[in-house]
Amino acid sequence: MIKIIEFTFALVFLISSVLFFVTNAYLSLKLRKNKYILINRIASSAPENFRKRVLLIMNANMSWVFASSILYLWFGYLMLRYIWRIPHQDLYGWHKDIKEVYGQYFFIYLLSTFVANVFFTLIPVIFIVVYIR
Repeated sequence: MIKIIEFTFALVFLISSVLFFVTNAYLSLKLRKNKYILINRIASSAPENFRKRVLLIMNANMSWVFASSILYLWFGYLMLRYIWRIPHQDLYGWHKDIKEVYGQYFFIYLLSTFVANVFFTLIPVIFIVVYIR
């Protein structure tokens, strides 16, 4: 039974990591012409006390598409909400602006962030299942 669980976790981990890198690469290539315009629009719509950091994260990160998804990552949202103490209304407004910025590519962007959430959540789970039993 444990072998089936380990295999399932490994399979989901593999599929989510491949999907994450494929969708992220697709968006990075597809939107590369307007990269700096999109980065500035996303950063300018960020909450005031986090705006400079968002710009730094997106410019310093190799994949600016992934860096712009901090709001959609489960751990990133918790960090913004409770450590940075950014109100929910500000995050919701930023979410709507990001949705508008990505336009027709928002579904692919959302898929990319969902599989990134699965991917990053399975890392500690697989570690616990494989090494601590």
